[in-house]
Amino acid sequence: MMFTTQQILGGPKYSHKTRIGNWQEDMELEEIKRIDYDQKKNNQQLNFNKTLSTAQQQIKKVPWSYSGDGLLRYGFSVLVTNKKTQGYLVADIGNKTANLEESYTATTTANHPGPVTRSIFVIKKAEKVDIFGNDDIVRYGQKVKIEVNPYLFRKTLYLNSQPLGPSTQSPVTRNQEASFSPTESYSGTWVIDYLDPNFRFEKQGEPVEANTPILIRHCSTSHYLAADLNKLKNDFGTEFEVCVNSFATKNRSQNLALEKEGKITGDIPSKFQEDQNVFYFVTAPSPAYSVPIEELNKFTIEDLIREIKQKIVERSANGIRGIARIFKAMDENGSKTLDVDDFRWGLKDYGITISKEEAQQVMEHFDRDGNGQVDFNEFLRAMKGDLNTFRKRYIKMAYDKLDINKDGLVKLDDISKIYDASRHPDVLQGKKTPDQVFVEFMKLWDTQEKDGIVTFDEFCDYYSDVSASIDSDDYFAEMMISAWKLK
Repeated sequence: MMFTTQQILGGPKYSHKTRIGNWQEDMELEEIKRIDYDQKKNNQQLNFNKTLSTAQQQIKKVPWSYSGDGLLRYGFSVLVTNKKTQGYLVADIGNKTANLEESYTATTTANHPGPVTRSIFVIKKAEKVDIFGNDDIVRYGQKVKIEVNPYLFRKTLYLNSQPLGPSTQSPVTRNQEASFSPTESYSGTWVIDYLDPNFRFEKQGEPVEANTPILIRHCSTSHYLAADLNKLKNDFGTEFEVCVNSFATKNRSQNLALEKEGKITGDIPSKFQEDQNVFYFVTAPSPAYSVPIEELNKFTIEDLIREIKQKIVERSANGIRGIARIFKAMDENGSKTLDVDDFRWGLKDYGITISKEEAQQVMEHFDRDGNGQVDFNEFLRAMKGDLNTFRKRYIKMAYDKLDINKDGLVKLDDISKIYDASRHPDVLQGKKTPDQVFVEFMKLWDTQEKDGIVTFDEFCDYYSDVSASIDSDDYFAEMMISAWKLK
């Protein structure tokens, strides 16, 4: 009969209280997760806080334009109501579409929230000069843009639609999508058509009256904006999908009856669009609703850089180093600068999409000598931020442990023998396995001098990248202690 060492030494027998497996590591992992949770909770960074903040931003009361003469004018802030769903068109900025470009879901409400940030839209003229004159009256057949009101989002969003494709389709019915995009292009240009097709041509150029049924036609595809009773769940409950699809009456029975009476094709009425395509631009019932509210907080370049940084670190804890490799590969002449287009496409290759206007803002911020180039090293330094003294101390402790000869130089072989990836942020978040992180970690040093030696500056530079994705100093310390067995 075999006995364990514990039994031979007279230790307690196995019971339900006996700890087995890597119980110490499991306890440490739970403690790290708790610290990370508390840190995010105190900083209002939990998903619940973000969702609540976004929802509150979307239901603030905003000005609602009043029309004294009953006509619709450019610059009016209006509600857009659909006849079929009896709900308001709304922008859901908490729900992005599957499109590769940045865009947000369009829905119609199941209830009537009134003039709030997500339901009020501004009518803008698409062409500065057209055949209809220079006044501010909206006319049938005139090209318009439907813009999200500026109180909702830090960017200007436009009602937009792309031709039907694998990644551009409505979420429920798979029709041509309707969404809100920050990109101002022809895909966000619409035409207001008169409802009755028999008088549509005669009504071209006539003023559009507020609160009357109209059709909103997409210029690129000639299909109409539509909403049907197809349920779509979001942070506000159940709402209805909005798409771009022409719902026309069949008219077969009517056509047969008229032909029996001896009428020719020209006498037969054209097909009518069904209720799914019928919308109303609703203005306020009294001037009191158009009172302006507080001034908007302006979106600064610092906010834009912070958003780009968040997108980079969300990809990976080594995200900044990954984007650095892409920039260096694009820098063919070794100048360590890129023009606006290369900078933008470099980010896009890494899965981060920004508009041309945003790329221009970043360029102007980092273009110190005014030559139209982005200094990508300076951009990367801004993404990393500065290491505080607390974190530098742990980085120095780890390097000193690796520096066996105390000559200030560490070999890659020494790193591979000690490094433990089990507490890496990507492992704790379930993005990668420890083996995957270890292999990537060893490959990262190829971006430094290929001499097999890692200097302290190179070592510190690597952890500057990792540090950018970790908010908590305690969490960073736990990761360093575990990775390099400092205790």
